Amino acid sequence: MNRHQYCFDTLELKTNSIYKFVDQISNLKSTVLISGASGTGKEAICHLLHMKSRRAHNPMIPINCSAIPEELIEAELFGHEAGAFTGADVLRAGKLEQAAGGMIVLDEISEMNLKAQSKLLRVLESNEFYRLGGALPVKLNTRIVATTNRDLMACVRSGQFREDLFYRLDVMRVELPTLEERAKDIPLLADFFLNELIRENHRNIVLSPEVYHFLCQKKWEGNIRELKNFLTRLYFFSKSETITIHDLYNEISNYNPENTNFIVSASDLSLNEIEKKYILHTMILVNGNKSKAARTLKISLKTLRSKLKEYDYGGSEM
Repeated sequence: MNRHQYCFDTLELKTNSIYKFVDQISNLKSTVLISGASGTGKEAICHLLHMKSRRAHNPMIPINCSAIPEELIEAELFGHEAGAFTGADVLRAGKLEQAAGGMIVLDEISEMNLKAQSKLLRVLESNEFYRLGGALPVKLNTRIVATTNRDLMACVRSGQFREDLFYRLDVMRVELPTLEERAKDIPLLADFFLNELIRENHRNIVLSPEVYHFLCQKKWEGNIRELKNFLTRLYFFSKSETITIHDLYNEISNYNPENTNFIVSASDLSLNEIEKKYILHTMILVNGNKSKAARTLKISLKTLRSKLKEYDYGGSEM
């Protein structure tokens, strides 16, 4: 069983409607648009869509549209003939051709330039494409899936994205909610990531009830990715077999119990009170330096200022 198989089998225990929908559309030929904020699991959905389809034995090839220079995106997608441009010494198949029989993922499709968008539209309309410098068409035998963390219709209205291409891509849409909108899934996700760490590192660790409570109440601006990174740090820095609220202090505010008397039982405080103590204690440790405190707490300076205003706390910026 591979890593993604384990992940999806675990997550589907919740019979989440998203995963049911992905299952229903997995064997269709239509394009799919997967939208969601950064870290909500778009890549995982792509793997699930591919794994459940009849195309699973063929390649799934991702293209990061934001990472490829504008002048290279067409060659990356369509390939080129020998002599098509300076340096093109041999024929090179593009990603669409390399993924024949499988699936290509156009990651962050909103970042694709308008010229490439126009050519991609023609591919979707005709089911064929031309290598750069080529005279003969290549038949398209690749399912196209696009992902975005932006509002594509807003991009259409601003002229950054072609409306006709949007509707070509938006045949089947999967919208991924933020972790805040699916807080009930956090304990399941936390257990999954923790089990992954245990299997890879052969060290059993469990979470205390107070930690589960904290994870469910915390705002995860980085969504699933942030949750995973947070748990990874807790796992490796925990010195006992149970991750407790004590470990959270170390992670969130670099709290060192050996150097201070700041000890509190989570069972005696509300989550808001715990957060307040984290933040105010950190401000003490950094001598009131807000910028340093924000970096230590791994939150934005704007968020920290808002919290300190709520606590009626002053202090320096630098």
